[in-house]
Amino acid sequence: QRPANLRYLQAVTALRQALTIQPQITGLWISLMQQYLDHGRFDQALQCQNRALPHLEANAGTSDDPAIEETLQQQYELQDELTRQVEAIETRVDEALSNVFSEIPAEHAAQKLQLAQSIAAMGHLSAAMDVLNENMTFFSEAPGISVQADALRGQLLLETGAAEEAFQIIAQLDAAVRQSGGQPASAPWAMWTATAKIALGSYAVATEELFERVTMLRKTTEELVVIQGSLMTLPLVASVETLIRSDVPTRWPLPHLQQGQIALSATPEAQAEPRFLLAMIHLETGELIRARNTLQGLISECGDTAYRPLAVVYLSQMRDDYETFVQDHTLLAWDAWPEEDFPPDSNSSAQTEDDESQE
Repeated sequence: QRPANLRYLQAVTALRQALTIQPQITGLWISLMQQYLDHGRFDQALQCQNRALPHLEANAGTSDDPAIEETLQQQYELQDELTRQVEAIETRVDEALSNVFSEIPAEHAAQKLQLAQSIAAMGHLSAAMDVLNENMTFFSEAPGISVQADALRGQLLLETGAAEEAFQIIAQLDAAVRQSGGQPASAPWAMWTATAKIALGSYAVATEELFERVTMLRKTTEELVVIQGSLMTLPLVASVETLIRSDVPTRWPLPHLQQGQIALSATPEAQAEPRFLLAMIHLETGELIRARNTLQGLISECGDTAYRPLAVVYLSQMRDDYETFVQDHTLLAWDAWPEEDFPPDSNSSAQTEDDESQE
């Protein structure tokens, strides 16, 4: 899911940047519309189609090609369908807004945030943004809700092409996390942060923060080596720690299980995402060797993650022997391991010879 969302954001960002330069190219609007359709963003898809239709109508009026007329007719039908979907969502939004909300500020903020999330999930990003913007006062009175609301605003702004506004909101979130002693690299919006900075060309800042995230994840993983000794007491050897005045002589295995718990952020899947983004930055900045090395590290060190197929596609454009590299760094299933011819046991051979001599 995350790789698909990342690729979607990259595509939306690239297409909107292209349309800023050449808004008259119909194909760009159609491609952007398709991206929104594939991810259920119906209001944005309708906006893109409304921008594309005048260009299609102009082309149809100056051309005798029946294919253009057929394409135009298909777009009219799609426009009608999208309009019905958007109007249906707006009707549901109006019904939801007519409900009675709590008068307690924190509860009111939580209800409105949930409503905005539901509207975005239904596929109307503009309506979701309206709910968020109209309830900023309530969000500000509930710090926990405010963070979630700002993160959602940043995501929606990024999806709708307002990368600079999204960057400003996410930067404020990162500053708040640092002030509280946390790590922005591990925040839920870390992917949005990197994407916004890449879209704005802030490659140096994005690279620094992604390296910070990879380093943090590696450190978390390496710290597990320290507690391997305690895990060796499971399950047959009891811990020397005892509970005072307890009929149970030892406290195992629960303390060791708690001590050995691995945070989900330390898994290879989590490391693959920032590495893939780093490779994309290296490609954007023309550092092909660094991009290739980063992709190779993702393939060889992160295992079979969701980002591995994407890394293979990019690596195939950078080295001719990529198939050999991928094969050498692919973990085979047990039944696919080649059979080995082991040498006979020397003791067994000697015993056999003694038996034969006795006979």
